[in-house]
Amino acid sequence: MSQVSIISHLSLKHPNVQRVIEIAEEIVAEHKKVTLDNLYYRAKRRLKIPRRGLKSIIQYLVNKKVLVDQSRFTRNSILAHPFRKTIYYFIKSNLGAHLSTIRKYFQSDKTNLNTGTGQLLWHLDMLLKFNYVKTIKLKNYLLFLPLDIDDEAGIIYFFLRDDLNLRIIKLLIEKKEIKRVDISKNLTESRELVYYHLNNLIDHSLIDLNEHKFVYINPEKGLLIESIINNLENISKYKLITNK
Repeated sequence: MSQVSIISHLSLKHPNVQRVIEIAEEIVAEHKKVTLDNLYYRAKRRLKIPRRGLKSIIQYLVNKKVLVDQSRFTRNSILAHPFRKTIYYFIKSNLGAHLSTIRKYFQSDKTNLNTGTGQLLWHLDMLLKFNYVKTIKLKNYLLFLPLDIDDEAGIIYFFLRDDLNLRIIKLLIEKKEIKRVDISKNLTESRELVYYHLNNLIDHSLIDLNEHKFVYINPEKGLLIESIINNLENISKYKLITNK
């Protein structure tokens, strides 16, 4: 059986996989780096696993980002650091947040952390390396998302974090379609500002503009957009309740 086929039959719940993870965490607890070599030789001494099988398990854990060669962490220990855990849950609670937003929040008076940019970037890099978060490049923005959020949903979250974008989308949900020139009147905003936002939403396929200058939500994304709006409203309600 090839190494590839061995890996394909593994799972994180497999007893031998769990034993290798325990040995890796033991190395971390000793304040040592987990290298593929020191993990292999320690596990080889302890476990009755054939050489090829053991190497397949270690490679499987690397592929799953449970382990990173030359790191002092395993995936299970990454969130043990309170600041890193706070960053992760901030990203989960502020879907579509970009790097500038994250930096601004963690360098503000709200957190009392007074962290430098270098430290913040290092912790973000740890979350990326161990597959807790991922990034999307959108124009000049670097968006951070939990790994389980689809890229398309992440982009929609990013746009709907902007109040005027959200109001435009809600207006289109209500009206179904509306002439472009009437949107600024309905929202009591300048035409130039509204057109700027409309162009961004059109460029990223959240909305469409037909030949008669009517604007409407992209029908292929309508259900996803409405679901995300509902989720954002639920998050806002939860924050209001927890802040009371």
